[in-house]
Amino acid sequence: LIVRSVPSSKRWQEISARRMELIQTLIKETLLNNVDYIFCLDVDSKFHSRWGTESLGGLVAVIHPGYYQDDRNKFPYERRPSSRAYLAPGEGDFYYCGGAFGGLLMEVHQLAKTCRKNFEDDAKENIEAAWQEESHLNR
Repeated sequence: LIVRSVPSSKRWQEISARRMELIQTLIKETLLNNVDYIFCLDVDSKFHSRWGTESLGGLVAVIHPGYYQDDRNKFPYERRPSSRAYLAPGEGDFYYCGGAFGGLLMEVHQLAKTCRKNFEDDAKENIEAAWQEESHLNR
């Protein structure tokens, strides 16, 4: 188990937004060729049951507890077409939380790399997705 502290910021959104960069860097600098799986969890995650080997998949995400019973039209997807996190009405299957995901190391690395690039490309155009990296994760 490796616990990484996240640098503080004036806005929680900035901490959230840097998550994919931190994961990508951790994989490249520390974990590559040393582990098979990585799971990224918010520090305030609470487990109500056993988490076992059934979670060892290529990419694993947790359905957001605030939306798991809602219809897709209530999910807080990014709805502005100008954002790279955009999901059109009728797209998407579930709404995944940004605070619990993981899987095979290289799959998570690719996910983090893609989310980070899309987030940074949006930022260059002064776009911040509705729920920062969580919006990009859902894309």
